[in-house]
Amino acid sequence: MKKKTDTDWKRLEAMSDEDIDTSDIPELGDYFFDHAEQHSFHDEPLTWRQRFCLSLRLWFMWLPALIVFLGTCYFLWAESTLWLTDPILAFACAAFIALFATVIWFCILFGLEN
Repeated sequence: MKKKTDTDWKRLEAMSDEDIDTSDIPELGDYFFDHAEQHSFHDEPLTWRQRFCLSLRLWFMWLPALIVFLGTCYFLWAESTLWLTDPILAFACAAFIALFATVIWFCILFGLEN
Protein backbone atom coordinates (compact mmCIF):
# COMPACT_ATOMS: atom_id res chain seq x y z
CA MET A 1 0.00 0.00 0.00
CA LYS A 2 1.16 3.50 -0.71
CA LYS A 3 1.96 5.78 2.18
CA LYS A 4 -0.50 8.67 2.48
CA THR A 5 1.12 12.09 2.29
CA ASP A 6 -0.02 15.43 3.65
CA THR A 7 0.71 17.16 0.35
CA ASP A 8 -2.14 19.14 -1.18
CA TRP A 9 -1.73 17.68 -4.67
CA LYS A 10 -4.67 19.57 -6.20
CA ARG A 11 -3.24 22.94 -5.13
CA LEU A 12 0.23 21.92 -6.34
CA GLU A 13 -1.07 20.82 -9.76
CA ALA A 14 -2.96 24.11 -10.13
CA MET A 15 0.23 26.17 -9.57
CA SER A 16 2.27 27.37 -12.52
CA ASP A 17 6.06 27.12 -12.59
CA GLU A 18 6.40 30.81 -11.74
CA ASP A 19 4.28 30.38 -8.58
CA ILE A 20 6.68 27.86 -7.05
CA ASP A 21 9.13 29.45 -4.61
CA THR A 22 12.68 28.39 -5.43
CA SER A 23 14.46 31.18 -3.52
CA ASP A 24 16.00 28.71 -1.06
CA ILE A 25 17.75 26.79 -3.87
CA PRO A 26 21.14 28.28 -4.77
CA GLU A 27 21.98 28.99 -8.40
CA LEU A 28 24.51 26.71 -10.06
CA GLY A 29 27.49 28.77 -11.11
CA ASP A 30 30.05 28.36 -13.87
CA TYR A 31 32.31 26.33 -11.56
CA PHE A 32 29.67 23.60 -11.35
CA PHE A 33 29.26 23.30 -15.10
CA ASP A 34 33.01 23.61 -15.77
CA HIS A 35 33.76 20.65 -13.48
CA ALA A 36 30.69 18.56 -14.26
CA GLU A 37 31.26 15.05 -15.63
CA GLN A 38 28.81 13.02 -17.59
CA HIS A 39 28.77 9.35 -16.75
CA SER A 40 27.01 6.72 -18.78
CA PHE A 41 26.23 3.18 -17.77
CA HIS A 42 27.36 1.95 -21.16
CA ASP A 43 30.85 3.42 -20.86
CA GLU A 44 31.96 0.61 -18.60
CA PRO A 45 31.72 -3.03 -19.71
CA LEU A 46 29.42 -5.26 -17.73
CA THR A 47 30.97 -7.73 -15.35
CA TRP A 48 30.12 -11.40 -15.68
CA ARG A 49 27.90 -11.12 -12.59
CA GLN A 50 25.93 -8.21 -14.07
CA ARG A 51 25.49 -10.08 -17.35
CA PHE A 52 24.38 -13.21 -15.48
CA CYS A 53 21.84 -11.30 -13.35
CA LEU A 54 20.50 -9.52 -16.41
CA SER A 55 20.10 -12.73 -18.38
CA LEU A 56 18.48 -14.43 -15.38
CA ARG A 57 15.98 -11.59 -15.02
CA LEU A 58 15.18 -11.70 -18.73
CA TRP A 59 14.76 -15.47 -18.58
CA PHE A 60 12.25 -15.26 -15.74
CA MET A 61 10.40 -12.41 -17.46
CA TRP A 62 9.87 -14.49 -20.62
CA LEU A 63 9.45 -17.87 -18.92
CA PRO A 64 5.65 -17.60 -18.40
CA ALA A 65 5.15 -16.77 -22.09
CA LEU A 66 7.25 -19.77 -23.07
CA ILE A 67 5.25 -22.04 -20.76
CA VAL A 68 1.94 -20.74 -22.15
CA PHE A 69 3.22 -21.10 -25.72
CA LEU A 70 4.34 -24.70 -25.19
CA GLY A 71 1.17 -25.55 -23.29
CA THR A 72 -0.99 -24.12 -26.04
CA CYS A 73 1.00 -26.00 -28.67
CA TYR A 74 0.53 -29.23 -26.74
CA PHE A 75 -3.19 -28.57 -26.26
CA LEU A 76 -3.68 -27.85 -29.95
CA TRP A 77 -1.68 -30.94 -30.86
CA ALA A 78 -3.33 -33.30 -28.38
CA GLU A 79 -6.90 -32.06 -28.32
CA SER A 80 -7.58 -30.93 -31.87
CA THR A 81 -6.80 -31.67 -35.45
CA LEU A 82 -5.74 -28.09 -36.15
CA TRP A 83 -2.07 -29.14 -36.33
CA LEU A 84 -2.96 -31.62 -39.04
CA THR A 85 -5.19 -29.34 -41.09
CA ASP A 86 -3.39 -26.00 -40.74
CA PRO A 87 -0.13 -26.03 -38.75
CA ILE A 88 0.65 -22.38 -39.54
CA LEU A 89 -2.67 -21.26 -38.05
CA ALA A 90 -2.08 -23.46 -34.99
CA PHE A 91 1.38 -21.94 -34.49
CA ALA A 92 -0.06 -18.42 -34.93
CA CYS A 93 -2.75 -19.15 -32.33
CA ALA A 94 -0.17 -20.41 -29.85
CA ALA A 95 2.07 -17.39 -30.49
CA PHE A 96 -0.83 -14.97 -30.04
CA ILE A 97 -1.87 -16.58 -26.75
CA ALA A 98 1.75 -16.49 -25.54
CA LEU A 99 2.03 -12.82 -26.53
CA PHE A 100 -1.16 -12.04 -24.63
CA ALA A 101 0.17 -13.90 -21.58
CA THR A 102 3.43 -11.94 -21.84
CA VAL A 103 1.59 -8.63 -21.84
CA ILE A 104 -0.38 -9.69 -18.77
CA TRP A 105 2.82 -10.88 -17.06
CA PHE A 106 4.61 -7.57 -17.78
CA CYS A 107 1.63 -5.66 -16.42
CA ILE A 108 1.88 -7.71 -13.24
CA LEU A 109 5.66 -7.21 -13.00
CA PHE A 110 5.79 -3.51 -13.78
CA GLY A 111 2.32 -2.40 -12.77
CA LEU A 112 -0.23 -0.39 -14.66
CA GLU A 113 0.33 2.86 -12.75
CA ASN A 114 1.24 6.07 -14.55
